[in-house]
Amino acid sequence: MIHRRTALVSLLALLGGCGPESLTFPSLPSLATTADHFEHPTGTVPVEQVSDRLAEGEDRLLALEGSRVGDLVADGLEVLRRRLEANELGVAPDTAPPEDKAPVDAYLRIHRVCQGWDDASVSPDPANGTSELVAVVRHGRLERAMAMTASACKARVPVGDGPIAHVYLDGKLGLYLDQSVPRTTGETHFAGLLDGTIGNEARRWPVSIAFRVIYPRLEVAIPGEGGEGEIVVTRNADGLELRGSNGTFTCSLETATCQ
Repeated sequence: MIHRRTALVSLLALLGGCGPESLTFPSLPSLATTADHFEHPTGTVPVEQVSDRLAEGEDRLLALEGSRVGDLVADGLEVLRRRLEANELGVAPDTAPPEDKAPVDAYLRIHRVCQGWDDASVSPDPANGTSELVAVVRHGRLERAMAMTASACKARVPVGDGPIAHVYLDGKLGLYLDQSVPRTTGETHFAGLLDGTIGNEARRWPVSIAFRVIYPRLEVAIPGEGGEGEIVVTRNADGLELRGSNGTFTCSLETATCQ
């Protein structure tokens, strides 16, 4: 058993690769199908009557952009990577360990007290809420599925070279890593399924949403034509981009037309 504790981060990793004891893994959501929908959307883009889909996609994108929840998750994943490396565990999902290492069974639970929105404060206060990220290593392979739970978390996250963002998150978030655990925010690449409340100092949004981060790009899933399947919505230089089984379209919010 390995314990690591700091004022902000609590890490628990249970290693059972070499002994007879079995390890009870935490239950994590399986989001492989959700992640695949972003690569291969099954819904049809309703090109002739697209206004409702544009409004729904815009609302979901605005909520994610306004809350910066993707940056908050990226920050947690960076901490996870450092803990994996400190314990000599792999950071690339589904990759077998080196032949000279025992196949380890482990889980990591990173508990953080949120910093709050006072940029001058350096001491985390439980009144600002908490977040917890859980990852599993099974037979030496890091699993792609992870889970994050936040309880009224008021957090601060850096956003590029700009000001610190004030983020609010309360709820449950399932994650599915598309690539290695990121070393920096710019390397963040995951699909997520969020059920809870996100926001900032000015506003909060209750959401139940599937989304993907290919930093800094955000994508959201919404129902396709007739409510069947899912289509993917993101921003591009000319408006909103909608991807479905019938193709990829750039659409204008102002005119509700696509091309």
